[in-house]
Parts: sequence; structure tokens; C-alpha cells
Amino acid sequence: MSALTNLYRWLPAIILLVFGCVAFPNALADGRDRDHWESEKDRREAYKEAEKDRREWEKDRREAMREWEKDEREALKEAEKERREWEKDQREAWREWEKDRREATRERAKEDRQYYRGRGGPYYRDDGPYYGTSQIPSAVALPNRK
Repeated sequence: MSALTNLYRWLPAIILLVFGCVAFPNALADGRDRDHWESEKDRREAYKEAEKDRREWEKDRREAMREWEKDEREALKEAEKERREWEKDQREAWREWEKDRREATRERAKEDRQYYRGRGGPYYRDDGPYYGTSQIPSAVALPNRK
């Protein structure tokens, strides 16, 4: 067999081999590109969906934050109101206590005046924090006494 006959016999295989080496990778690439563009399209859609979900989540988060801040403001107002009410009650209790203390002091002073009247001793007893000491002479305690 000559080389030419050999060439003719192997020519279809050579042509198929060359065609395969050139065309098949392109076909693969074309398919890959097609798949690539399909996946790119899917990726874009997924991105749009994710972006939409993210925007919705942000919107919900902002709404929740507004609601929370509103609740916090209301709670602070309520706490401030309760604090003012408590302070008012404390002032009222203090006024009542002071009034009672003054009344008790007045009563005690009246009793002391009755007890010490005509005795010439000290005007105040020495057994209470609001009366002073027992060393005060009656002339100092009662300067207008006749």
C-alpha cells in the first residue's frame, strides 16, 4: 500500500479528528456560554429577589425601631409622670410631718409653760431636740414676763 492510499484510508479519521479538535471545544464553549448566560440570568433574578427581600427587611426593621422608640418614649413619659407623682406625695408627706412636728412642739411648749408657770425655773425642759437646754434662765426665755 502506498502512502497515498494510506492517507485516503485515514483521511476521514483525520478530518473528523481536526473537526473534533476545532468544533467540539467551541460547541462545549457555546453550551457553557449558554449555561453561563442562563445562570447569569438566574443570578440576576436571585439578586433582585434578595435585594427586594433586603429592602422589605429594612423596612420592617425601621418600622419595628419606630415602634420600639415610640414605646420607649411612652414608657419614659409614664416613668416621669410616676416620679413627679411620687415627689408630690413625698412633699405632701414632708409637709404633713412638719405640720405634725410643729403641732407637737406647740403642744409641748404649752405643757411646759403650764408646768413651769409660777415656778421661776427654766422655760424649756431638757428632754426634746426642739426645745434647747435646761440652762436657759426664765428671764431670757420670757423677756416680757411680769
